[in-house]
Amino acid sequence: MSRQDFLDQFQNEFKKDGIEINTASELGSIESIPTGIVSFDCSSGIGGFPKGRIVEVFGPESGGKSLLSLVSLAYAQKMFGAVGLYFDVEGGTPKEWLETLGVDLNLLDIVPAGLTAEQNFDTIVKALESEAYTYIIVDSVAGLVPKAELEGSIEKDYMATLARVMSKGIKKVVATLGVVKNPSCIIFINQIREKPGVMFGSPLVQPGGRALKFYASQRYNVSKKSQSEDKGSGGDVVGHTIKINNVKNKLAAPKREAEFYISYTQGVDTIASIMSMLKDRKAYEKKGQKYNLNLFEEPIVFDNVGSIKEKLQNDKEFQLKVYNKLMEKWIGTLPGESTTSTDDEFDDLEG
Repeated sequence: MSRQDFLDQFQNEFKKDGIEINTASELGSIESIPTGIVSFDCSSGIGGFPKGRIVEVFGPESGGKSLLSLVSLAYAQKMFGAVGLYFDVEGGTPKEWLETLGVDLNLLDIVPAGLTAEQNFDTIVKALESEAYTYIIVDSVAGLVPKAELEGSIEKDYMATLARVMSKGIKKVVATLGVVKNPSCIIFINQIREKPGVMFGSPLVQPGGRALKFYASQRYNVSKKSQSEDKGSGGDVVGHTIKINNVKNKLAAPKREAEFYISYTQGVDTIASIMSMLKDRKAYEKKGQKYNLNLFEEPIVFDNVGSIKEKLQNDKEFQLKVYNKLMEKWIGTLPGESTTSTDDEFDDLEG
C-alpha cells in the first residue's frame, strides 16, 4: 500500500467524524488568548493562554492561581467579548470580587459546587461541544469529589479514586478538543500537598494523579513573591506581586518566569505591566530633555516617561501596537535570560 492509498483510505473512513490527516506543513499555528499581562504573555512563548489546549495552574494557597485565571478572562472579555465558564468547585466566589477583578458578570457562567467529579467532566465535554466558551476554568482539581467518595462513608479510604476519575475524564476532554471547530482553553487550577516521610527531593505533589501533568500543554507554578501595604490606612495589604514559573510547555520554550503586580481593589493594571516591560527591556531612552520610545522603525519622542504612560492609557490603538510589538520582539524570553535552558532550571514541583 502506498502512502497515498493509506491517506485515501483513512480519509474515507474518518473524514465524516471530522478527523483528517494533514502534512506537517499544513498545520496551523497555535491560537493564543492575550491576558493583558505582557510579562506573562511573553513567558508563555505564544502570547498568552492557548486555545484548544489544557493548562494546569498550581501552587500554594493565596499565591494567585484563581486571580491569574480570572483577570485573564476579564481582559479577553474587554478586548473581544469572550465568554467564560467557571466551575466553582470550592464554592463561594462572590460577585463583588469578580467585579473588582474586572470580570463582566454577564459574560461568565458559573457551575456551582455540588456535582460529582464525574458530572463535572461530563459538563466540561458538553460545554466544549457547544463551542460557546473561550475559557473553561475548573477551580480546583483538589476540590473535585468522585461519586464513590461522595456517597460513601467518611471513614473509608478511597485511595487514588480521584486519580482514576481524572485519568478517564481528561481523555474524554482531549478527544473532544480534537474534533470541535472552536475549542476553548481549559484551565485546571490545582493545589499542592506534602507527602509524608520524604527524606530526599521535594515532598510537594499535586492532587489528582499524573494524568493532568501529562495531558496539559502548559503548566504554571504560581506563588506570591511579596505584598504591598497601604501605610495611609493602617497598613492594610492592598496587593501582591505574583511570580509565575512555566515548568512545562509543549507549545514553545519552557522554563520561563514572569512577575506582575495585582491590586486587590483594581485587579491587574495592564498599563503598569506594559510600562514595566518597557523599562526592563530598555525600550525607551533619554535623549537630551526628551525620551525616545525605540520599539518601532522610527523612534517616537515623548517629553517624559509619564507621557508614554498617558499615551498608552488614552490611545487604545497605540496600546495595542505597543503590546503586539513587545510580543513580536521578546516573546518567549525575559531580561538577562538566554534562549536555552538547563536541567538545573527544572522546578522541583514538576515531580
